[in-house]
Amino acid sequence: MAIFGMMTMRNFRRSRVQPTTNQNNITALSSKDRQLAIMLLFEILIAVVFSSIGSILYVYTQRIPNERKTLEQQALDYFLLDFGLNLVFIQASLSCYSNFIVSKTFRKNIQKLVWKIMPRICRRKLTNHGPNMSSNNLNITATAITVRPRTVIIQ
Repeated sequence: MAIFGMMTMRNFRRSRVQPTTNQNNITALSSKDRQLAIMLLFEILIAVVFSSIGSILYVYTQRIPNERKTLEQQALDYFLLDFGLNLVFIQASLSCYSNFIVSKTFRKNIQKLVWKIMPRICRRKLTNHGPNMSSNNLNITATAITVRPRTVIIQ
């Protein structure tokens, strides 16, 4: 992962470099390159920490397989194995959160994505509200009518 990350960083820099005659120019890192490098370092750090913890827990639980263990020791071993397995899933989800915390560009891109998707998710389906729809007789509103008694004059 570290090797491919460094290769990616190198390719990004090469794609932006313009050929010049003076080879002594040092190109400064842009903010996006800096954020990409920090995101890559955090990703590598998370992978190393969680992989090493999982490996240590696995070695601990498999230390002496033929030894008779009490129920408490077996329960502890199973718990540690499950915990080590859960660290794999935590590692996969932490990369998004770490990138969200570290990179301003990543946060802006996620915000744009959310604002783009939300109208699609929250869209209401409108029925019989189009301009070319025929009028529906049930949509006629009733008006209140006051009834006056008719007075008849007898002559």
